[in-house]
Parts: sequence; C-alpha cells; structure tokens
Amino acid sequence: MAKTVDSSASDSQIPPVANNDANIAAAEPGSPVRAPFVLKAVVGLHYLAAAALLVMGYQLVNYFVDAFVISLLIVGWGWLLWRRVAWVRTATLALHTIALVVLVAGSLIAVPYLLYAHLGVAAAYLLVLVAWMWAVVAPVSGLLVWTLRRGRVRAQFTEPTPPLRVSLSSLFFLIAVFAVLSLGLFRQVQRDGVICVSDVFGLRFRIYSGSEMTERSIGRFIVAARRDDRRARAEAWEFIETSPDQPRWIDDLLTHDDSKVRRATLEQMSDLSLRPPGSPLRAAVLERLHDSDPRVRSAALDKLRHFLSPRSRDPAVMQAFQTAARDPSPAVRRKVLDSLVGSRFPLPGTFLAPLLSELSRDENPDSRLKAIDELGKLEFEAYRFLPDLMDATTDANLDVRLHAGVAAGRVGGRNPELVPLLTNALQDPTLAEQAASTLAKFGPQASDAVPPLLAAVDSDKPRVRDNAIRALGAIGPGAEAAIPKLIRLVDTRPTNEPYIGGPAITALGEIGPPARAAVSHLIEALQPHGKLLPDTYVPLALAKIAPDSPETLTELTEALNYHPGEKMNQVHGANMRLSAAQGLALLGPRAAPAQSELRGALSDENIHVRCHAAHALMQIDGNDAEHVRAWNATLDELRSLIDQGQYDAIWCAGALGPDAASLAVALVAQLSNSQPLPRSNSIGALAKVGAIDSASKTILKRLMSDPDQTVRRSAAEAVFEFESQGH
Repeated sequence: MAKTVDSSASDSQIPPVANNDANIAAAEPGSPVRAPFVLKAVVGLHYLAAAALLVMGYQLVNYFVDAFVISLLIVGWGWLLWRRVAWVRTATLALHTIALVVLVAGSLIAVPYLLYAHLGVAAAYLLVLVAWMWAVVAPVSGLLVWTLRRGRVRAQFTEPTPPLRVSLSSLFFLIAVFAVLSLGLFRQVQRDGVICVSDVFGLRFRIYSGSEMTERSIGRFIVAARRDDRRARAEAWEFIETSPDQPRWIDDLLTHDDSKVRRATLEQMSDLSLRPPGSPLRAAVLERLHDSDPRVRSAALDKLRHFLSPRSRDPAVMQAFQTAARDPSPAVRRKVLDSLVGSRFPLPGTFLAPLLSELSRDENPDSRLKAIDELGKLEFEAYRFLPDLMDATTDANLDVRLHAGVAAGRVGGRNPELVPLLTNALQDPTLAEQAASTLAKFGPQASDAVPPLLAAVDSDKPRVRDNAIRALGAIGPGAEAAIPKLIRLVDTRPTNEPYIGGPAITALGEIGPPARAAVSHLIEALQPHGKLLPDTYVPLALAKIAPDSPETLTELTEALNYHPGEKMNQVHGANMRLSAAQGLALLGPRAAPAQSELRGALSDENIHVRCHAAHALMQIDGNDAEHVRAWNATLDELRSLIDQGQYDAIWCAGALGPDAASLAVALVAQLSNSQPLPRSNSIGALAKVGAIDSASKTILKRLMSDPDQTVRRSAAEAVFEFESQGH
C-alpha cells in the first residue's frame, strides 16, 4: 500500500522534461509519440488558414479558396482532436463555448428583425454569424494554446472524459458544417438581391432589400467618387450593376451635376460591347462625348472603343471618334489615338486613315509621331493621305521628319527626296528595320543609300540585316560595292546558327552580271555543309548572274534532278527543282540541252515545278508542238485548280507572269471567293500577269473596304501600281 501511495505521489509531480509534446504523448496510454515539429506544423497551418479566412473575407476569395481554407481548418482541428492532445481539446472547448454563447446571445437580439424577413434569409444570416465567430475565435485560441504550453499544463489534469469528448467533437462538427454551408447560402442571398447588414458591437441588425441597398449604394458611390476612393467606389458599384433598375440608376449618375461622379461612372461601367446595339446605355455614353469636362469625354471614348469590334461596330460611334479627333482638348485627342491603336481588332483603313491623318497634324509632337507611325502601317491603304505625310517630312521636330519619311515610303511615296530621310533613319535603332525595308521599294533610285545599307548589314538585329540585304538587291547593279560583303555572307556557313547567306544569294542574283565573281562561291553553296542543306536560291541566282556560262547550265540541270533521300527534306528538294526550272526559263534557247530533263519534270509531284518546267520549254522553243501541248495542258490544269480556289495554283499563275494572262478570267472570278486567302492571292496574281484593267480595277476598289486586312492591303497596292503606270 505504501508503494502505491508513493507511486501516486510521484506521478502527481511534474517531471522536468525539455519537450512538453513528448511528455503529453507519453502520459496518454496508446498514443504514439510524434515529433514536435509535426505538431507545430499542423497547428501553424491551421491558424494561418484561419487568419487568411478572417482577413480576406467573403468578397475577396473564390469558391476554391473557400473550400481549401475550410478543409485546412477541419483537417487541422480534426487531427489534433482525435490524436487526443489534451491541452488542445481543453482550449478548443473553452474558446468555442464562449463563441457559442456569444452567438446565441446575438441571435436572440436579432430575432425581432429576422421575423420580418424570409426564413431562408434568417437562416443564412445566422450561419454567416456562426462562420465569422468561428473565424475570429480561431486565432485567439492559438494564443491561449501557446500560453498553456508555456505553462506546461499537466496532461493528466486536462484529460477529458468520454462524454466530454463526444460533446466536444459534436460541437466541432456542428461549427464546421455551419461554416461550409454559410458560404454558399450567403452568396445565394446576395444573388437574390437581399443583403444582411449588422453591427455586432452596437447590437444592431437589419435586412435590406435589393432596391434599398441600391439606393444606399448610390449615395456611397457618389461620396467615394468625390473623394476619389476607388475601393469604396467599386464596393458600392456591385449593387448598382446588379440592380434590376440598373439603366435608370446609371443614367442618373451619368447626368449628375458633379463631373467627378460622371467620370467615375464611366470608368466603373462594364464592357458595353456585350450589350444589344439598341441599349439605352450606349446613347447615354455617346451623349457624354459632348460633356463640358474633357476628362469625362476621354472616359466616354475609352468606354466606346469596344464598339469598334467587328461584331458591334456602330456607325454612330465611328462618327463620334471622327469628331473627337478634332476635339479642342489634347487629352481627348490622345485618347482617340490610344483607342485606335489599342484596338484588339484590325480596323478598316478607310476608317483609320482619315483619323490618323488628322492626328498627324496634332500640336503634340508625341501624338504626331504615333499617328504617323500608325498611318505608315496601313501602307497603300493610306496612299491618298501621302501629301500629309510629305508635309510632315518638313516638321520642325527631327524625329517626326524621320518617321514621316519612313511612313511616306511605306504608303507608296516614291519621291527621290525621301531617300536622304530614309538613309538617316537607318541610324535610328527604332526605325532601321522599316527604313531598310522601305528603301527596297525605291529600287535603283536608292543607290545613294548603299554605304549606310552596307553598315546596316553588320547589324546584330536579324530583321534589320535581312531588310538591308534585300534593299541592296533591289538597287541592282548600282549596289556593286556590296558584292564583296555579300560573298562573305555566302561563304559564312555556320553549323549551329541560322544561315544568313540565303538573302545574300538572292541579292547577288538581282545585282546580275556585275556579281560574276560570286559564281564559284554560289556553286560551292550547292554542296551540303554539315547539317546545312544545299541552298535553293543558287540556281536562279546563277541564271541571272552568268546566263551564258556552261557551268550555269550544268548546275541547273543537276538541280532539276535534285531529289533528297530523306522524306523530311521533300519540300527542300521541290524548292531546289523550282529554282532550277525558273533559271532554265531565264536562259531561254541556251537551255536547249536540258530539254529532256525538263520534259521529265512535267510529271513532277510538285505543281510549281511542273508549271515552270512547261514554261521553260516554251522559252526554249515556243513553236515546238510538244512544248505547246505541254504548256496548254499546264494552263488547263491551273485553270481547273484556280476554279477550286487552290492557293498553289493561284500563286503559280502569278509567278508565270504575263505569259499566263489567259488565266485572268479565272483569277478575277476568285475575287469573289468567300475565303480571304484566295481573294488576296488572286489580287497579287492579277497584278503580276498584268491583267488588271478598268473592270477589274472597279472590283479592286471595292475590295479596298474588304473586312479582311490582307485583302484590303493587296487591293490597295494593286490599284496603286496600276495607277502609277499611267492608267
């Protein structure tokens, strides 16, 4: 008996252990020992989740986050409860009992007010109170648990009895279920237009209907707008936007005496492009374009730019933008420019060009610069506004002059006075790419630009370098000084970097006979180099540089029989054979020794090779009956494929040039194709075969307003080229 008493007495003492968690676990029979960091991690995760729910609230979290946070809370408390960690259960019981008492007291106080509401609203309100009380109490319980741990409370003293454990688990389960249900019910109440407003500490509770809440929100919105409090403004707007009388409320706000309220309303409105065309809100916003406050006009323009999309393009809105481009306020004019440039959809050049031309004369240099750049991007669509761009080339601002010179060349200006401006623009990193590309359109007229173009060839920007090489090729024999550098580019055949010799080979071919020194280098480029395949541009370039050389004929004949073994290189092989067929056509009668190879190419699997092989035979001897039959069969095949809208056939007809003029009727018919690609390709083919006349010009002018941007630009370019020839 003494031993038993002594043992009990010793058990009542607190052993001096360093780890309280381990001590608690050891004091509970059957409870496995857990490492302290596991317990700390679970408790910390629980309190972090509870704090997140408390701070973010219902309005700033979505359904996924709600479910995730609630799950963390349930898992954290559930694990701690069923692991029989005694001090956690005691703290939880005490704190949640207090929460329950507060909840019951608050509910009793709210009963008189809840009787005037629907039962569903009252239930949802109670559940919301439960959830919030629980979220508020959870972090406080963490502080208490930490305090109890610091005091090393004995596990034996706090061991709950089974009935107490059952009641504790029931309470936990009830609170968890209420919290989860309250999230969905509270949102449902919001969607039904009823909101519960309470002041817990002031013991005031009330339920407002949707219309009452909207009226209160109108006042809150006006106050927030005057204070420029964007957060409060957004919160008040939620009830205005979802109100059944939304158009009336918004219309009242748009006509408010205070311009700050009118501007804030426009900024807060949702995307109007989703509304029907006859929506009264559109008319209300259009009226704000005549507002006395320029900031309100700017906000109205920002909201109306959604109407510029193809699905909701409104003539009244487009007219409003044209009027706003002449607004006395610089800020409004800038908003017009930003709206046009920032549109997600390509706007028709017939609409954009007049506005951009108007803005290109703006008093603000930055606005002029931006408008000129955008006008240049329209290219031939903006040709009739070329005089405005030419005027801008004499602007007092140097940057405006340079940008205007590039834009004028892009839209079709071929005045030699532009060449010096474009040459200077090559020194500007932001303009070098477009300046080089534009100089290529001047051809031999740009011969004075050869030195700066040679410097641009050394640029570390691939597009600048390639455009400069193309410009040198377009200049032709006048770019003879570029031959040594172009040859070096051909000889530079890296194994791991992109090969830059292709454009150089084409440029050498355009320079022609003066580049005869490059022949041996071009022939070398026909040999594979590591992973680099033979260059397909070489055969055509050889035919242009040395048409009378026996080496040229030999290389072209071999290239016409080029069939790579690997299936993945079939396209490369077809391009090589096409280049050879085109080159043999340029040789004319001098290509007679290659007739048998050309006849064999008439059955090539690639339509381009077949067409150009037949064309080459006609250039060798157009009186040969076999050649004529092959040519007529080719034209019949092309005509049939063009009638089907085949892209390859349309492209091939254009590549054959004036000799394929008999296909003009089929090409004109494709101008009415429902697909934009055949329409745009047919325009280019008609221009190349020289089959544009007065009748087709009328069709092309109509296509200048086509919905597709590529079609519009192709039509504008064809009309420009036709008219520049004196027609």
